[in-house]
Amino acid sequence: MIVLCLFGAAVFFNKFRLDFFQTIYSRNEEPAGLITVKHNTVQRRPHDRVYWDWLRNESPVYLGDLIRVADLSDATLHIADNYIHLNENTSIRIRRAPDNESPFQVDLDSGSLSLSTGTEGGNITLNLMGRQVDAGPGTTLSASAGADGIAVQVSEGDALFTDKGQKQTLVATAMVALDSGGRERVEPAVVVKFPPPDAHYLKSGPEPLNIGFAWDRHYLQPGQTLRLEIAEDRNFSRIARAIENLDSAAEAALGAGRWHWRLSYKGAVLGAGRLTVADASGPELLSPIAGKLFRFETDSPVVRFQWSKVAEASSYILEASQTDDFTNPRIRRQVGTEYVIESNMEEGIWYWRVTPVFPSAYSGSAAPSSVSSVRIEQGEPPEEPLWPEPQMAAAKTPPAESSAEAAVIADIKPSLPAVPAEVCLIAPAQGASLPGLTALRRQTVFQWDSDGEAEKLRFVLSRNSNPLKGKPLVEKLNPDKTIRLDRLEEGVWYWTVEAQFAGGLIKAAEPRQLRVLPIPLLNEPKNRLPRDGYRVTIDEIKKAKTIDFKWSAVPDANAYIFTLYRQVADKRQMIDQRTLDNRTGWTFDTGSLDGQGAYVWQVEAVNKGQGGKIEQRGKAGENSFFMDIPRPGPVRIEDPGVLYGE
Repeated sequence: MIVLCLFGAAVFFNKFRLDFFQTIYSRNEEPAGLITVKHNTVQRRPHDRVYWDWLRNESPVYLGDLIRVADLSDATLHIADNYIHLNENTSIRIRRAPDNESPFQVDLDSGSLSLSTGTEGGNITLNLMGRQVDAGPGTTLSASAGADGIAVQVSEGDALFTDKGQKQTLVATAMVALDSGGRERVEPAVVVKFPPPDAHYLKSGPEPLNIGFAWDRHYLQPGQTLRLEIAEDRNFSRIARAIENLDSAAEAALGAGRWHWRLSYKGAVLGAGRLTVADASGPELLSPIAGKLFRFETDSPVVRFQWSKVAEASSYILEASQTDDFTNPRIRRQVGTEYVIESNMEEGIWYWRVTPVFPSAYSGSAAPSSVSSVRIEQGEPPEEPLWPEPQMAAAKTPPAESSAEAAVIADIKPSLPAVPAEVCLIAPAQGASLPGLTALRRQTVFQWDSDGEAEKLRFVLSRNSNPLKGKPLVEKLNPDKTIRLDRLEEGVWYWTVEAQFAGGLIKAAEPRQLRVLPIPLLNEPKNRLPRDGYRVTIDEIKKAKTIDFKWSAVPDANAYIFTLYRQVADKRQMIDQRTLDNRTGWTFDTGSLDGQGAYVWQVEAVNKGQGGKIEQRGKAGENSFFMDIPRPGPVRIEDPGVLYGE
């Protein structure tokens, strides 16, 4: 019985192992596509399994798979020359199309997606709760499905929409929106033509990149304007741009980073998306230093080219030429690392540069780095000291009196490093400038490296040009080779890294300067009403009993500080002050004003960050007005007897 039970347990365990690890082993079927890019949590469940796989970049997906994208996540699938971008909280299933006209069909169970078809097209079908969408070649569309119904919006190209056998061709800027009962939803909507869903741009210069927005309006009257908001976070708590009174287009200048945008009408969001602007300027060249001489006797020297990392870059192109115009580079290598080792360089002056390469999803071009040079000569190389200079004094020993003592000394010397270890600062570059808002809202990243393995490390950031002297403002012991600091204030900073290596050798890198630029003031609000010098009459007060203060919106502002003063001689007495979030007006009750006299009102545009803290101030604009209300005169009482002759 024991043997029988063990045999049965082994058989069932083996079946369970084969079932559980089936997706890990090689599969005979061809993948339907690949996950090209994904953020956070994306899972896959095969059609004949009950467990979920965690997907990574370049993970294959197969027919029958159920793909689920979690909250705060997204993914892009490449299926049969089509790109499908899945937004957060979206679930799809990939299967064979029943009509066999399209190789693949994607069932959108819930959530939203964007589809961009290839130049051939006609090889994928969307199924939205029983309705089919067949996209033509070169088509870009977005679709959503859920408890509220379905919606399809075509931004570019055309698509065939089929509902209960009825076919409808949707051309560019057309849309279909149905409720859960299949009835058309008549409500304000927009179809965004560009930027495309989850757009990626390259910015190769220091100035911001101008991004154009365009959309078609549906069920919106000509006078009904929209508001475009661009924020650094998906919750729109840190709004960087706010543009009002829009019709069907807008433009915004954005720096490097990941941006979230939304179009709204009277608080209702009609369209939203995300775009990435990558800094495509060339990396900083780290080594060899400019003008370095390499001398060799017989074999060409080994030269290690190294540069700083560029965010979002997938690879780099190293070019080395004996002319500084790089018309015909002798060496051109594309690598996925931040260094190249080259050993086939002849005598002469060599110029070199590095250009970052970004994934195909990015539009735009990258700029090469600055040009550096090295010199290679044939000749006898200079003799290098056997021992590091700082250790030579300590290592001096009286001549050995015996062969045993000589052997001990001989054993000690080879164990010491032949070249002293060094500390190399990588980023930020020497003399770099950082915009004040960037340093306030994002982490400032410091990076360094060392030739040898350090026993102790000390990162120092100070206002002193020699950071190692005095008390530093920031000091971190034994940190990693990358450190991030929050909310770096305006001014000039100096930073370095001090390292202690084996044998007590202490090395510190040459300090670097980093300048955090002042935060620019926002513009003063224009079109302020009541205008300067306006007089408020008694008839107006009797009619309204309030004063309406209005002004135009200021780009990049998400709040305004309103202040009201009473002018008394050469002094001002504050009557009221309040901060108004995303409002361009305030109504004030005249009952709290002290009658006739001169008043001054101010409005200042500000930008509030996370937690409601004001991060950017503005130039205050002010107007004066006068309350022209006559004061009541003295009351005269006459003797009625005199009036009537009594």
